Amino acid sequence: MVSTSVVACGPWRWVWAPRRWRTVTAGCALMFGAGTIYLTPDWSSALRQQLDYTAEQTALVATLINVGTFLGVLGGLVFVRYGPQTTATGGTCMLATGYFGIFLAAKGVLHLPSGVIAVFGLFVGQGSSWLYTTALNTNVRNFPSATRGKVIGLLASCFGLSSGIFSQFHRALFPESTGATPSGPVHPFLLFLLLAVCALAVFGGCITHELAPPPSPLVGCERALFRRGYTLSLTLAATVAVAALVETAVTPSAASPAAAIVACICLAYLSLPLQKQKSAANRLGDLARMSEANHDQHQQEHFAQESLPMQPMGGAALSARRIDAMASSDCEDDNEGPQDSPDKQVTSDSIGAGLLQSLQCVDFWLATGVFLAVVGSGVAILNNLPDVVLSRIGHEWFNASTKSTDVPHQQTITALVTTFSATNTCGRLASGFLSDHLLAHGHPRSVLLIATAFLMLLVQVYFIFTNIAGMYFGVLLLGTAYGSAWCLIPTFYAERFGTHSLAAILGLAGLAPSIGSELFSTLLAARLADVEAEHSWFYTTKGDRVTRHCLGQGCFRVAYACTALACLLACVSAYVLVRRRAPAHYSLLQSSW
Repeated sequence: MVSTSVVACGPWRWVWAPRRWRTVTAGCALMFGAGTIYLTPDWSSALRQQLDYTAEQTALVATLINVGTFLGVLGGLVFVRYGPQTTATGGTCMLATGYFGIFLAAKGVLHLPSGVIAVFGLFVGQGSSWLYTTALNTNVRNFPSATRGKVIGLLASCFGLSSGIFSQFHRALFPESTGATPSGPVHPFLLFLLLAVCALAVFGGCITHELAPPPSPLVGCERALFRRGYTLSLTLAATVAVAALVETAVTPSAASPAAAIVACICLAYLSLPLQKQKSAANRLGDLARMSEANHDQHQQEHFAQESLPMQPMGGAALSARRIDAMASSDCEDDNEGPQDSPDKQVTSDSIGAGLLQSLQCVDFWLATGVFLAVVGSGVAILNNLPDVVLSRIGHEWFNASTKSTDVPHQQTITALVTTFSATNTCGRLASGFLSDHLLAHGHPRSVLLIATAFLMLLVQVYFIFTNIAGMYFGVLLLGTAYGSAWCLIPTFYAERFGTHSLAAILGLAGLAPSIGSELFSTLLAARLADVEAEHSWFYTTKGDRVTRHCLGQGCFRVAYACTALACLLACVSAYVLVRRRAPAHYSLLQSSW
């Protein structure tokens, strides 16, 4: 037995943590830059007013940003072939090109058609995707399988928090270009966004480093560093949520102090590669006690091996390398049955399942189907949340007409979106922690996919019947389920197919959320609401423009019943996935004793 040295956490001095934690810090910076794609609604209204665009032209820019983001397979292939530095450099260049082009158009330097400006949005989306790929996949490779859930959860939370962070900077530094009817130009904020994103991307790309495989188990204070990262993300989410609620309900002047607090918390992420270390005398005492404990543990394990029969599964004795072997490339099992020959067993972490090989696996399509149903159903509520709220304002509004600024519950809509942002972050962090906890106790991570799909099913049913006051609880569950999916799916792919081709596999699987969003949100929920609005409606006016809104619980009843059915199918798919993986998982656990 080889003992792992542990560095004691004490109050005396700060030292560098293991090198992979510098890459975690770089990953957080890259995620903060990549997540700015979700900030588009914050500046699109000002861009539309400044360039005199129609709603359709503005929507085209936002659409191509989303298209570029979800077409991540190209960045994944580049990462697999050329590594993290090249991928980060390419993503930085594309992101800078996109934002710089939109900035020049907003300033009036470039006079181009809206379709050409939208192409710059495509560059923004692709650059974001490449940075996301670099941050996620490099850190997944650097950490053992037993802790990948927490790593992915931490990075995914940074990606989700990015828009909330920069929206605070927008309101504090450039308030004239915020809101639905901005009073000033947007190009100063676009220039700030360009410089900030480039700085984050260059910083992250320069210190990102992929360690030689296989990844070593956690040592010393690394568990404390995980707690520090989680604390920072939760604190940041709470700060952004409270600031948004205070600005909406009390006073917009709260933006400046909130932005300063947010900036300080973001800078605190730089402390992730640092750990506390005790003095030399204290460390010698700790090492002596640890040596004695390791000796006792070695004697107990030796006695157990000689006197006890093979035990059933248990998580405490699992090593990182044993768990990494769970990604055995048994894709051929779907077509040819079990492979008993040792010569045919190839681990994905050493060679990689490969993109084409993963497409031949039923597990890939089952997990991708769950991804599509859960995320698509969540977006069906999130994108239509303002209309869902307005549809429940009461039948006394039937055939009424009012100014858009006089519509009730405007602050409720903002509060619900803010609540979703905070719980979305919590869902990503909690699912990453729980997946590692389940694995450590001998249970497959994919069990949480069943829980996530079932939770989204309950959310869809809940929104069919709830009123406006009850939507806060529904959005809390919605954010938890939605955020969990974005952490659990990459974790499952890494465990199932290994890390060699993970970037390309995730890039291809990223098409599922975009398909689900378009299918459930646009083609189903929005279209059925327009049909129902022909029977029950009210009007809002803004200048000469009149907009008809659907009124009543029937507006989204059929749509959310359909999405609930999709989530039910996702539950079945996740259950089948767990059952399919159970024999390989449990046999591996037994062999680890």
